[in-house]
Amino acid sequence: MKNRFAAVAVVIAVVAIGLALWLKPFAAPKAPYVAPLYSGPVVAKVGDTSIYLSQVQARYDSLQSMHGTDPATDKQFGEELLNSFVGDVIVKDGSKALGVGITPPELALYLSGVTGGFTSQEELDSFLKQNGTTLPQLAFRVYNNFLGSRLYEKVASKETLSEDEIRTYFQQNKSSFDVQGMDPVAAYNAAKPSIIETLVKQKKDQAWAAWLSQQQSKYKIDVVMEDWWNQIKKAPKSGQQSQDEAPTASPSPSAT
Repeated sequence: MKNRFAAVAVVIAVVAIGLALWLKPFAAPKAPYVAPLYSGPVVAKVGDTSIYLSQVQARYDSLQSMHGTDPATDKQFGEELLNSFVGDVIVKDGSKALGVGITPPELALYLSGVTGGFTSQEELDSFLKQNGTTLPQLAFRVYNNFLGSRLYEKVASKETLSEDEIRTYFQQNKSSFDVQGMDPVAAYNAAKPSIIETLVKQKKDQAWAAWLSQQQSKYKIDVVMEDWWNQIKKAPKSGQQSQDEAPTASPSPSAT
């Protein structure tokens, strides 16, 4: 069994490296970002980026799968769904502008973290089939997720924290720390690491939200398929989660 697992791990590693090389152009900040995973009718454009009907359908199907029910009860939801693609374009353009990228070896490592738990090629194939995706599509989604996380860190990397801010937070929230009966200096030092983590996260989220808001003012969606919402609602339900997930440009991007 051990030898079998090792053999499968090698296969997955080779596949991951192959996919990383396949996506190599997208690892360089100045290279094109859009992978040739979607085609067909175009629903809208965000700047120079086309949003395909198949992309919107994929995100719609993914939300259905995650929520367990049909989330699309009215066209307002549909408009919010379409607007979510602006976030993807912001991450694409922002990464290029700020020199953020993912190298092929990094992508191979991240992808192996997703696929490395399978003990056979059959298990991996079954996982992909159940989730309505392919290995290249999964690789590109992993790439997008980590790119968003790296951009988040780049945007928020200049945030600093002063000792006065830490002390003020401690005084205002002392009751939330388990320091009763401790020497005041010892109590402060015990709580300090947790306070730093909390305040740094708050500052980063605020910086990211402010940056996103600024970027969003530069983009608008130009709808070119007026009947796109009816096309989405009429599409057959596959019952499988798509490869596309929530937009990368959230207040705190996750690399999961």
